[in-house]
Amino acid sequence: PGTAPVRGEHAMTRRAAFVAIALGAVAAFGVACAYTRYVPLNPDIAWQVYIAVALTRGAQLGRDLIEVNPPLAAWLDVPVVQLSAPLGLSPAFGHQLATMFLGLWSVMLVSLAGRAVAVLRRSTALVAFSLACAIPLALHGGLEVGQREQMAILLALPYFVLLAARLEAAPVSTRLALAVGISAGPAFALKPFFVLPLALGELLLLLEHRSLRAPFRIEMVGIAAVFAAYPVAILL
Repeated sequence: PGTAPVRGEHAMTRRAAFVAIALGAVAAFGVACAYTRYVPLNPDIAWQVYIAVALTRGAQLGRDLIEVNPPLAAWLDVPVVQLSAPLGLSPAFGHQLATMFLGLWSVMLVSLAGRAVAVLRRSTALVAFSLACAIPLALHGGLEVGQREQMAILLALPYFVLLAARLEAAPVSTRLALAVGISAGPAFALKPFFVLPLALGELLLLLEHRSLRAPFRIEMVGIAAVFAAYPVAILL
């Protein structure tokens, strides 16, 4: 029979893995953030930031501003604009910086959810997978930072990693599942057709477990809460 691993060694390995993931993600997003200082904002993103600035000054969508897209992306930029001024940052750079922090949050959730996936339980596999997510996310962010599609990927990716764990019926902590759900809710609400990947993922889980209880999970509570609050906020 094999020798059981020493608990301290296992904990140190896990700790080292998360340190490696954190350092790699910070480096990737840091380089992307530095690059954005020399790249003009995409016109779509510039308009989104302009709307957020106008909203902080009392403007109203539909009265003072005409926007054909759903308002959630601009709403998400409002607290960013409000925080940028006291920090001495321009709204544009504040938006770029916030998107990079969002990327770090996403990678952290991906690594935490990935621990429950069988193929990622080895520390080296988890580090490789997490950094394989971080680097392209950061590179894309450096080119089109803050586009709705990029924000959707950043916010939704942890949900799909967690879905992989759910397909294996792996145990997942309640706090992690709730954090993933609350993060993923805005991703699927940014544009109406962004709901399609969510529906397909839930259908896959339903077919795999053959149980009508499959969709009733903690992360879906977080997503449902966002979906319920969004139309109420629009109507108000």
